[in-house]
Amino acid sequence: MSEQLDLNGSVSLYEAVVECACRLDFHNYNDYRGTSLELIRQLRKALGSECIDYIEADLYILDEFQRFRDLIDEDSDSEAAVIAKQIFHKPDTKILLLSATPFKAFTGGDDLECGDEHYKEFRTVLSFLMENDRQALAEYERHRQALFKQLLTLRPDTAKIDPSHREVVEGVLRRVMCRTERLSVSKRRDAMTHDKWLDGPVPLTTGDVRTFVATDSVVQALNGTIDRPSYRLHAPLEFCKSAPCPLSFLDDYKLKKELKAKRDMPSVRAALEGNDRAWLDHASIDNYSLLMGEDDSTAANARFSLLVRESLACHAELLLWVPPSLPYYPLTGTFDATDGFSKTLVFSGWLMVPRMIASLLSYEVERRTIGNPKSVDPQEKDPRRYFVPEGGRRHPVPQLVYRTEGGEPGSMTNYTLLYPSLTLAGLFDPASALTSGRDRAAIESQIAAKCRELAVRLGLQRYVRNDGESDRWYWAAPVLLDKLSSDYGPVAESWLCSDDIHRTSFSTDGNTKDTSKSLHFQRLVRAFDAPHELGLGPLPPDLFEVLAQMALGSPSIVALRSLRSHYGGDDAANCALAFAAASALETMFNKPESIAAIRIAVPERTPYWRKVIRYCGDGCFQAVLDEYIHLLKSECETAGATIERLAGVMAFRTVPLDVDDLASFLRDEKKKLRCHFAENLGNQRIETEEGSKRVTGIRQNFNSPFRPFVLATPSIGQEGLDFHQYCRKVVHWNLPSNPIDLEQREGRVNRYKGHVIRLQVARKYGPLLLKDDLPSPDVWKDLFWIAEQNERGDSTCDLVPYWHVETTEFEQYRIERIIPLYPFSRDRARLVSLLRTLAIYRLAFGQPRQSELIEHLLRHVPEETLEQARSSLMIDLSPISYQRRMLTVLPESNSET
Repeated sequence: MSEQLDLNGSVSLYEAVVECACRLDFHNYNDYRGTSLELIRQLRKALGSECIDYIEADLYILDEFQRFRDLIDEDSDSEAAVIAKQIFHKPDTKILLLSATPFKAFTGGDDLECGDEHYKEFRTVLSFLMENDRQALAEYERHRQALFKQLLTLRPDTAKIDPSHREVVEGVLRRVMCRTERLSVSKRRDAMTHDKWLDGPVPLTTGDVRTFVATDSVVQALNGTIDRPSYRLHAPLEFCKSAPCPLSFLDDYKLKKELKAKRDMPSVRAALEGNDRAWLDHASIDNYSLLMGEDDSTAANARFSLLVRESLACHAELLLWVPPSLPYYPLTGTFDATDGFSKTLVFSGWLMVPRMIASLLSYEVERRTIGNPKSVDPQEKDPRRYFVPEGGRRHPVPQLVYRTEGGEPGSMTNYTLLYPSLTLAGLFDPASALTSGRDRAAIESQIAAKCRELAVRLGLQRYVRNDGESDRWYWAAPVLLDKLSSDYGPVAESWLCSDDIHRTSFSTDGNTKDTSKSLHFQRLVRAFDAPHELGLGPLPPDLFEVLAQMALGSPSIVALRSLRSHYGGDDAANCALAFAAASALETMFNKPESIAAIRIAVPERTPYWRKVIRYCGDGCFQAVLDEYIHLLKSECETAGATIERLAGVMAFRTVPLDVDDLASFLRDEKKKLRCHFAENLGNQRIETEEGSKRVTGIRQNFNSPFRPFVLATPSIGQEGLDFHQYCRKVVHWNLPSNPIDLEQREGRVNRYKGHVIRLQVARKYGPLLLKDDLPSPDVWKDLFWIAEQNERGDSTCDLVPYWHVETTEFEQYRIERIIPLYPFSRDRARLVSLLRTLAIYRLAFGQPRQSELIEHLLRHVPEETLEQARSSLMIDLSPISYQRRMLTVLPESNSET
């Protein structure tokens, strides 16, 4: 550096920077590039050294430190590692490393080839934690080797196993680390998992065979154009097992690239045109005639058919949210018999599979709803089409719109969904409904009677005009009930005029873009201020029944009730937030697939706003939102943050995917298939800010009760991301090579207060809830308190009941392990081997050559001896287990003394 800058002798970093800055310009930048980079490195090093002197902390916490492994590697000379060493070596420094996967827990043969080795990683972590204490490390190594030898010499006739070496190893490790797993508190040691794949293999159909024959014919034609045998393509068996019409989804694969390069060759062209079964057919999709999940379909695939049956169980195409784990009354309508319904998480080793699942499963939902004649409005003239022509609109078109007629608002009935009536919110108590056991009809009847009584007592008849319109009462009555209430009138007036409203799309100031919305809101405010000018006709005969339905199902009233019970606070602020929540939910109810589903679910000839209210009541939307907000409170400390999260979920836009059929491939003109019921995770560039935000958005949406209901992902989703809040079904589309990956995948849904946990807690302890015993307005907080008292014994810990609830073999609610195996597939033997390895791999904790050790144990040691070895030789660093052992030993010691 000094030579390039012509500097003599020793110069300071400051002098070198100044000299370089003087010489550097736009034209000679490349000449000084090396010098510039070196100066930057030196400046960063100097800045880091200076900053270290100002860092003062009692405890340094490295969360998920396995992502920054070089920080604890004593041999690393990276910039970050050098700075970390200076911090960690300060006097009296205390360091806490947090990670569920600080090192690879098990090394298989494939991992060794990739350079991943458990033993090496473990020794690096241990050396750092032990501060290179040679004596402690030597003691550990001596007993570790003895334990390894003990495992290797296990025999079928082993009578008694000496645990002394394991105890010494545990004692050394326990000085610096602890690890608690759910299995340590489980009596059955099945992690609440049900092997649903044992029900049998997926049935192979003629459609599967025909798809393979067609695809293989194309591959053979391609291979006929390749001279060198080593360059030829393999038979597309795995592609055909993994996806229907595989050639439509193989973008970025070698096969599709070769096809694109050679599609104009006569032999390849003839093979393509003669085997269209290997492709989707856009024309069949466009008129919703392509059947997915049917054995005789041109798009038949056994694995995909299984996924369709699993994910669309309980008429899921008609569900806009996961039914509540603890409904306040028996669910009705389309939500009847949906108990235990869950989202589905799919893992695949092929990048093509998430794209295929997201697009085709979403299409199948559209076919069953938008393509269903029952969802067609009589006023629609044109037939439904999947692909929207240029200048056209998707059908059904949005129903909750803000039309004006002669400059006057004409869609005020939208406020039956948007106005958070304090009066109606107070007429329904979820806790009372839950503990009373009444059905929805009885609850609505009671609320309707209260509404009728209020109308008489407050004198609603005073606003009736013989020449008025009766239908206006449906949206005006909730406003007037609040206005005439001495308790709620001032609160309603306060929020209707608040700045919170003026910052929304319903703003009444001159800067608003959507004047129709502002006109409607102005009309709402005028209704409150001057109700005599509303032109209200006689009360409709069913007014009080409709008000009762609104009290149970109007999104704004439901949101208001949830905010008051979970956050308390100022009612005016809660009303404004409930209005914002309902406005966000309006987006969901306006989507074409939502409109079609609601029309089918609520077939009566009533206005769409009444169908929405009825639908929300059928699905006990109050319980849905209460459960969701209970979960969000751990991330969102305020009511405002919670509604902001809800609005973000509602506003999240899925990205349509480019998918070929044969004709579009030959013309090089792709068409887009929509994704809404299912989404794919893995095609995003997570290293970019935009990609990272996209992944966060997908995770937050999947962890909400709303769609998407299926998430398909490759290996990116199997570690570090949680998808547990509304999912208990895991589909292994392809088997991983390492048993730990199987465990990691299922760990994504086996988390704190996961869906399976809440279902279990609600089933076991919901009947124990009594109104007088509920100290909190948050029913879920009380329910977990009851579960804690009943589930947690003296020797268990905080994992129960929040991470684990004991189940029986025939329990309805467990994590479902779904593996679509073909008949006579070699995957079945691989799966059995993976599961057996998974059961005993912890015996190889901290040991080298793990795969060989486990293979030896599985081959030469019977199950009875392995069970004995698990209890005597398996390293257990759980404080709970240590406490149990001490409690067992201490009474014996006391009795001897």
